[in-house]
Amino acid sequence: MANWLGSRVIEEKAAHVFVSAYRGFALVVATSQIFFVGDFQLFTTHNWALFGIVGAYTLFKVSRPLRPYGRTAFTHADFAFDLALCASLPLLTGGLHSPFLLYCLCPVLTSALFFPRKVTFPIAGIPVVSLGVSQLLLHPTSPAMGFYPLGLSVGLLAAIVVASFLIAWLPYMININASQTIRRQAILGERSRLSREIHDGVAQSLGIVHWKVELLRQIIASRKMSQALSQVTEVKELIEEAQQEVKEAVDELRTSAEGKQGFVPTLARYATEFTQTYGIRCELHVANGQVNLPLPAELELLHIAREALSNVRRHSAASMVEVTFESKKDWVEMTIRDNGIGFDTQAGFSGHGMSVMEERALSLGGELAIATSPGRGTEVKVRLPAP
Repeated sequence: MANWLGSRVIEEKAAHVFVSAYRGFALVVATSQIFFVGDFQLFTTHNWALFGIVGAYTLFKVSRPLRPYGRTAFTHADFAFDLALCASLPLLTGGLHSPFLLYCLCPVLTSALFFPRKVTFPIAGIPVVSLGVSQLLLHPTSPAMGFYPLGLSVGLLAAIVVASFLIAWLPYMININASQTIRRQAILGERSRLSREIHDGVAQSLGIVHWKVELLRQIIASRKMSQALSQVTEVKELIEEAQQEVKEAVDELRTSAEGKQGFVPTLARYATEFTQTYGIRCELHVANGQVNLPLPAELELLHIAREALSNVRRHSAASMVEVTFESKKDWVEMTIRDNGIGFDTQAGFSGHGMSVMEERALSLGGELAIATSPGRGTEVKVRLPAP
């Protein structure tokens, strides 16, 4: 399974490259228009100074891109300055005749890639408003004319409107395609995992039941009633175990939907249901009340917690289990500790669904550690880098 945090870093770098490439392309277009399309003569001294500032600013933005995930005051100030500068360029350099028409849309693309849609679409209208205001200020008697014929000016303004909102909208359409691919991969992964668990759990239990029933038939045929009653008890226990495994498989499928209720409330409900259903006291301790994790990380941690609690019920013979969650600046950590019989890690024991839990932890860029020994309980600890 791919490293989720690593994928996130790669996606952020790709987005920065895309924004930088667009900004550089817009500057090249502006330079070409100034020197090769006849705008050279129209540029005054202050325009040349502004062109130099924009060139230096572009180099700075390419080398020091916006870091949106920190959401600090500096991040918002950085974006606000970029928006104000780019939106004012048409006003300062000729309105619809400005060579910076493409450049003024840079903040729209940045917002579309890094900020929510409800923020991006209002931002997409700011360059359009700036163009309209520039035309009113430059040519109050004929706002639509500018330096172009009326029809061409109106068409160019309409093209800028369409381009601005297309830039705001296009990344979301790309994300829809990417999310569909990720969703298909997640579905296939969950199907594969469930097939393995059903094969290793319910299917094997039913196979044993089938063999026990056949043995019971032979015992009844030989009229050994005491052995038959004992065999019936074993078959009943096997059927109950298979029923429990089916219930846990169904609960696994429900976890994705339950995770939307919030990580801590869902984990607390797991602990309460575990205590009420199995009579094993389950205590939950959260070091701080605010847990800010992306939904994929929350879901994987919930799966790990459910698997660990299932292992406690099946194998530990414990009377108490403690679930602790702690969130720090650089990492988050969840620990499930029981007072059961433990086991010998040197004996090559491969049960307890440890491979499944480890796979989930690794998928988040984290690590899973097991601490146990015979008679001293078991501790499962998963640590993830904080987003």
